[in-house]
Order: sequence, then C-alpha cells, then structure tokens
Amino acid sequence: MNRKIDLILPLLLLLLSFQSTSFAQDAEEPSLRQLDREGEKAVDDADWEKAKEIYKKLLKSDPNSNDYNFYMGLAYFKSEIDKEKSIPFFENVNATQIPQKDYFLGQAYHYDSQFQKAIASYEVIIPLALDNKKGEQFKAEVERFVEFSKNGIKYQGKLNDKLKKIGSDQNQSAKELGELVSRMGVTKKNFRSFKNLS
Repeated sequence: MNRKIDLILPLLLLLLSFQSTSFAQDAEEPSLRQLDREGEKAVDDADWEKAKEIYKKLLKSDPNSNDYNFYMGLAYFKSEIDKEKSIPFFENVNATQIPQKDYFLGQAYHYDSQFQKAIASYEVIIPLALDNKKGEQFKAEVERFVEFSKNGIKYQGKLNDKLKKIGSDQNQSAKELGELVSRMGVTKKNFRSFKNLS
C-alpha cells in the first residue's frame, strides 16, 4: 500500500504543477473570447487606441476574420490618426458579410486622395440604402461624397498643373504657392486632403 502511495504522490504533484502553470498562463493572457468582448467594449466606448491594441492581437490569431479586420479599420479611421492605415483592413473585409465596409472604405480612400477608388466604393453602397426616409438621407449623403470625390479629382489635376508651372518658373515665390494652396482648399499638412471635402 505504501508503495502505491509512493508512486501516486509524485504523479499527483506533477499534475498539480502542470495545472498551476497553465492556470498562471491563462491568468496572464486573456482568452480570445475575452479579448473579443474587450474589443467590442472598446468600440462601443469609442476608445479607438485600445481597440487598435486589442484587434491587433485578435488579428494575429485570425488574420482573415471579417469582424476583426472591420473593427481594426474602424479603429484607425475613427481615431483620426493615420486614417489611411484603415484601408488595408477594410479591403480585407468581405462586403457580403459586412456591407457597411464600403461606406468607410470610400471615406478612407477619399482621405488618402484615392478619389476614383472612393467613388467606386460609394457606388457599391448607394443601392443598399433602404427605401424609407433614413435610407433616402443616407443615399443623399453618399451621393454628396461622390461629388466631393469628383471635385477632388478635378482640383487635384489643377493643383498638379499649377505645381508643375511653379516648379518651372523660378520667379514664383513660396508665398504664391501658399496662396494657391489656400485658395484651392488644400490642407497644409499633405496637399492631399481637401478641407471642404473631408
């Protein structure tokens, strides 16, 4: 009998040590389900920086997840910091699963001066508007975004032409360039985002 106890006792101790080690690891790293809940809460609370951290971890476990890509894109887009970084995440979302991705993708493209792509995304979302008052308002808003993008294409071409002319004419001053940029409504930050369009 003592011999059996002598054999069982070390096995029990070994099992307990494995359980305590795995429990400690579980306590340190949250489960995917817990991270998913935290991500949803961060989005609900509009805590975009926290959402980025959480969805970065979740995307490591499932890089093709429509939900994780959509919410990571949304976190970048809504955080107002590096909005253009939302584009690859929105592009990875299947529109049949999350159709509203084209609404945000269009805006992200617009922000990044990819006006043709913005128009293409907006045109995908317009037919999905509901046939009621809210749907009509949504459709009108998206059609307005399409016009903004068309203006962006037009002004971007004019700006490029003016910049080429200024570059070839040594008598143009930096002040004149600044006035041109201001008149055309282009932000000083990057010459690409139009103040009156974003």
